[in-house]
Amino acid sequence: MRILIFLLALTAGSNSVHAQLLDNFSDGDFTQNPYWFGDTAQFDVLNNELHLNALSQTDTSFLSTPIQAPDSALWEMTFRLEFNPSSSNYLRWFLLSDEPNLNAAQNAYFLQIGGASNDRISLRKRGFGNTTTLWESSDDFVDSDPVAFSLSVEYSNGNWSIFKWSGTLWNPVGTASDSLSRPYMNTGIWCRYTATRSDKFYFDDFYYYFEPWVDNQD
Repeated sequence: MRILIFLLALTAGSNSVHAQLLDNFSDGDFTQNPYWFGDTAQFDVLNNELHLNALSQTDTSFLSTPIQAPDSALWEMTFRLEFNPSSSNYLRWFLLSDEPNLNAAQNAYFLQIGGASNDRISLRKRGFGNTTTLWESSDDFVDSDPVAFSLSVEYSNGNWSIFKWSGTLWNPVGTASDSLSRPYMNTGIWCRYTATRSDKFYFDDFYYYFEPWVDNQD
């Protein structure tokens, strides 16, 4: 219902709204429909979930997939981390990136899950290589083992809203204000892990709903 309301709100000012299913991995594959780019040898599909299956070493791994640049958009993703996140083991969900190689992204928006001892999630913006925090949750938001839930992010007219699925409805957990100033053409996930966590990341149900980007600058 919330998705329908969001799409109806978009149509109030436009004649063209687009909905795009990115992937739910029910086909047992992530190499096509859609195509995922990145460290593909370090991921597989296990029980209809995208699964990090990297070497047992300290490293990072990412996957991204191309999208049409949004003017307004909604993202959804389900994830499971079979560990308590820390400064050495955490996840970044890249909502938007200017590069398919998420390691090289100079301009991006992403949700970070974990990454510090206070066990928060945060919405961050990377601009010309510099990263700022737009919103951050309270402490202990992901202080559990495992961490498993669905997140959603909406963007429209400079306003960002973050939601968590409760099992019956989407609960708002945070908001931020920051306007998109360029087209972004990629979305994806980035995992940082140690040797004992290199196969403990799981993902499912990537969705993307958007109103196409229109460049109004001369």
